[in-house]
Amino acid sequence: MHYQDWLIIDALYKNRNITKTAEELYVSQPALTSRIKKIEEFYNTPLITRNNRGVHFTMEGELLAVKAKEMIRNYAEIQSELDNLKENVTGTLRIGVSNFIAKYKIPKILKMFKELFPLIECYVVTGWSKDIHKMVNNKDIHFGFIRGSYPWNGEKKLLFEENICVAADFDFNWEDLPSLPRIDYGTDHILRPVIEEWWRENYKQPSYVGIHVDHVDTCKEMIVNGLGYGIVPTLILKDYPHINKKVIIDHKGNPLKRKTWLYYNNDDMHLRVCKEFKKFILNLDIGKL
Repeated sequence: MHYQDWLIIDALYKNRNITKTAEELYVSQPALTSRIKKIEEFYNTPLITRNNRGVHFTMEGELLAVKAKEMIRNYAEIQSELDNLKENVTGTLRIGVSNFIAKYKIPKILKMFKELFPLIECYVVTGWSKDIHKMVNNKDIHFGFIRGSYPWNGEKKLLFEENICVAADFDFNWEDLPSLPRIDYGTDHILRPVIEEWWRENYKQPSYVGIHVDHVDTCKEMIVNGLGYGIVPTLILKDYPHINKKVIIDHKGNPLKRKTWLYYNNDDMHLRVCKEFKKFILNLDIGKL
């Protein structure tokens, strides 16, 4: 079994589709199919079945898919250890970034970091914070930039926090909100209950949701175009000074906050690439970037 074989099994298990897997790995479908057959011959057992709904893994295939993740991680760890012995700081830094941070913060951060350490390669994945949390917990990545607090046995550092506000392209009074059109958006299970609890504490009727969208950026565009109000973190509207923003205050008189954290495992901090990135991040005022 070669390293590429483990990549094939892992990608196929993720995609459950020969065409998508071939495209992801930049190989032809016939070459991919041929390699899968050779892997099956190597282990003398069928690993997958195919029908018009895609690829299905056998019990043996499921086991090998689990092992593929372990082997890929082992290869990455070996390479990291070898890079750690080199005179210059080099290697691959694996980072997971929430969608929000990926758009508003990480490009500037990586630009500055690469200027200091040009030999370091950065592998970046983006997604919902819950998915990034899972990846750093499984040690698929070195660092996770995560919005909200998740259960965690490793280390985490608070990077910045921002207020949650009600924002609209028009003037409004707090008591008018239940009758005004609200633009709701898909957010994680950390922030949504906080907003819902605040609403129940202040209003007897549910909000009038005129539009529901998937992402906060779409919500922002709806707000800017006067289609309703949104309950959003203040950061997304920092470039729109004309938007009317009112910070939400809880029953104790404190503003509702959205916190962004850096999650990481101390086990990785002996690697120079991780040590340098951690030091670089903790010396930045990310909230002001």
